[in-house]
Amino acid sequence: LFGEHSLETAASQNALALWHRARGELREAEELLREAWAIVEAQGADEQPEFLRIATNLAGVLVEQGDFAAAEQFYWRVLRGLDRSLGAGSLDAVVSRRNLAVLLDEQGRHADAATLYRQALPVLRSRFGPTHSFVALTLCDLANSLDQLGESSEAEGLAREAVAIERQAKAGPHAELAWVLLHHGIVLVSLDRLEEADGLLTEAVGMMSEALPASHPNRAYALTHLAALRRAQGDYPSAAVLLGQAVEIHRSAQESSPRDLASSLWELGRSLLEQGDGLGAAEAAEESLALQRQIHSDDHEEVLRAELLLADCQVDLGHLEEAEAVLLRRFADLA
Repeated sequence: LFGEHSLETAASQNALALWHRARGELREAEELLREAWAIVEAQGADEQPEFLRIATNLAGVLVEQGDFAAAEQFYWRVLRGLDRSLGAGSLDAVVSRRNLAVLLDEQGRHADAATLYRQALPVLRSRFGPTHSFVALTLCDLANSLDQLGESSEAEGLAREAVAIERQAKAGPHAELAWVLLHHGIVLVSLDRLEEADGLLTEAVGMMSEALPASHPNRAYALTHLAALRRAQGDYPSAAVLLGQAVEIHRSAQESSPRDLASSLWELGRSLLEQGDGLGAAEAAEESLALQRQIHSDDHEEVLRAELLLADCQVDLGHLEEAEAVLLRRFADLA
């Protein structure tokens, strides 16, 4: 019915790709989306709705596979197309800005992400009102970016505002309220206000256990941050228990990324080492390192961090030659 290179064919490939994506078949979804994208690009349709849908879906699939750099290119193309066709103040363009900001945060580019969140907030407040959940979640995201930049005092005010919005809007346990509570607690840890952070993080973890499925990755994320607080308080056994729970959730959750599992394993390894369990720590560190090497190049800071933890574990176990080999190889790479 349709030509091989028609926009209708591209739309059909997009729909089939979404089916593959829902089944976790990401490579098949990516191949179909790249074919669909090539069709619409060849026709100069980069401002048409179908192109923007395909590019957005392709970026999402690339993110799920850890290819953030390629995903970013597509998100920028979507944003530029929306700015031209609908205007920078359109709701679609604002949502696209937020998607791109989340991706930049994932890559550690927090200043760029904060700029995009700041651009999105006035439009969201105008469109939805100042007490809408979308406003609260964007405030929370901006607070997280600023906290990562060391601007924790400003971040705390934004996170507190997000919590106030969600507490007013939601009655009882709710995933969005739990999410902003969690991030307010994280900022308070950065400010060394540990007692206040304890209350918020504990409430967030409890609320997520009521509001989310047992295998939801956000539950693991929250447990990991509560564990970090327990470590800061010197309660290493409780931290290890919480991190073990987080690792098991990541293993069972279809939506969890290898990056999140690797991070929780690193935290578990560090916590076990602090308790004197060098063998358990080494097992967690080795698995974390293997995952980081799947995600990043050997010179990435996350690979280095995992290697150094493994070296610490080997020293603790008395395996000095193995630890020395890791450190010498790393220093040779850095020279």
